[in-house]
Amino acid sequence: EGPFSFDEECLHWLEIKAWDCLGNMIIDNETFYVDETPPEMIKTVGYPHVYLGKDWAGHDQWLIYAYTPILFDAEDQGCCECSDTTIYYRYWWLGQWTSWKTYTGAIYLTRGCVHYLEAYAVDCLGNAGPIDNETFWVCAPSNGMEPTIEIINPPHGSTQCDRTLHVILNVTDVESEPEELLVK
Repeated sequence: EGPFSFDEECLHWLEIKAWDCLGNMIIDNETFYVDETPPEMIKTVGYPHVYLGKDWAGHDQWLIYAYTPILFDAEDQGCCECSDTTIYYRYWWLGQWTSWKTYTGAIYLTRGCVHYLEAYAVDCLGNAGPIDNETFWVCAPSNGMEPTIEIINPPHGSTQCDRTLHVILNVTDVESEPEELLVK
């Protein structure tokens, strides 16, 4: 009688019997899958990295380099197997969010500065997981230009036999003031 719904997730078999006034009967069996559980997203921050702990909002913070890969994967958690899970991500850099992109492989944040990276997974049934928001402090030049080091003395390839060796370097970085450069 009337419409009904399934209250629990998972596999449901529904047997329907119908008969007319003469006693003729038909039986129909239907299978229903109810799955409202989103996939679980798994993030891996490659090396080199330093985990800095949680920020005031509970988001993870990382110190990474331009060549540190950030990887995502997702595992279906529902009772209906969904092998087709899609991960979406976007990042914030210098005050602007990118549009949402489909994840296809390792993400590299190559510009020096703070980045916020958001990602979430959606299974084949449209169940979307929560948005994961993390902060990445990227150690790299923001303009794509690496600092330069020029050895002035001793000349390249020379042999020095002095007890005291005077080394003169010319170090430049377009993003740093000369007094901020540290050579070790």
